[in-house]
Amino acid sequence: MVNRTIQIRRKNKETNIWENLDPITKSSNVIHESGENTQEKMTLVEQDVQQINTTLSGFSDDINYISTQQIGGEIREENHINNRLRFATFNYKYGSNHFENAPLLEAQKIMEKSGADIIGMQEIGTTYYFDTKKYTTNFFPYHHFIESIIPISLPPRSYGNLTVSSLAFTQVGGELFTNPPAGIEQRSYNRTEFTHKGHTYAFYTIHLPHESVEARNEVIDELFLIVQADTVANKIIVGDLNTRWISDFDAFTNAGYIFHNDNEYATFKPSGESIDNVITSSNLIAFNKGIIETGDTSDHNLFYVDVTMLTE
Repeated sequence: MVNRTIQIRRKNKETNIWENLDPITKSSNVIHESGENTQEKMTLVEQDVQQINTTLSGFSDDINYISTQQIGGEIREENHINNRLRFATFNYKYGSNHFENAPLLEAQKIMEKSGADIIGMQEIGTTYYFDTKKYTTNFFPYHHFIESIIPISLPPRSYGNLTVSSLAFTQVGGELFTNPPAGIEQRSYNRTEFTHKGHTYAFYTIHLPHESVEARNEVIDELFLIVQADTVANKIIVGDLNTRWISDFDAFTNAGYIFHNDNEYATFKPSGESIDNVITSSNLIAFNKGIIETGDTSDHNLFYVDVTMLTE
């Protein structure tokens, strides 16, 4: 028998202040020691949340928001105990299509529920009054944004790749890829670096061209040279590749890089294709992977991978 303590808060709608409630302890016969039980754990916690919401009627929106941190927090804690990190990619289409009207709270719930340590996001739009800081929460307090299209339509809007993280960055960077031919969107890569348990990681967030195979292959070739020149041993590349064909990345696979979504998980909902991926250097192995359904929040599902270093 395992006891799970749920610490929950609610927002007083009159004072707009968060109030701590008495912790709720739930018992379970399931010991969550493997990634195979991650979905079961999420289901158990969601059942707890339903009970809490029933008890605290009138506070459902706020309680749901906090409870996603409970779900994600348990996943993150279990991974850290077992020397694992969860990396994810999420093309948040509405971050560019709707800007200030984006369903941001729903996106934050999805991100937190994933339990990821770091997420690479694509199609993130900004304006003077809607900047990338709005994607951070106490669950993901760190962020780094690199623009790729300036402007996406009319000034002062811009668009690009965002990385949000629970782990502090020790270095940030990134730049535009070589100017593309006319009619092809400008692309960029976002690079962040962080240290966890004495190991340094380089994390790349990318979004590859969709207009032509030739344009995409040019960016892939340029990206490969950039990543290969990176002196950090533990490398993670996440993003919307705009192709499901791993054979387009022969340079990477020949160098030992591992593509963790080999047409297993349909991430682009309109076509059902597996175009979103997490790629790791050969010294990182996958323990568990899956998707978080995003509903109407985006036309892409969030894809995640739990990895353990071979040296651990």
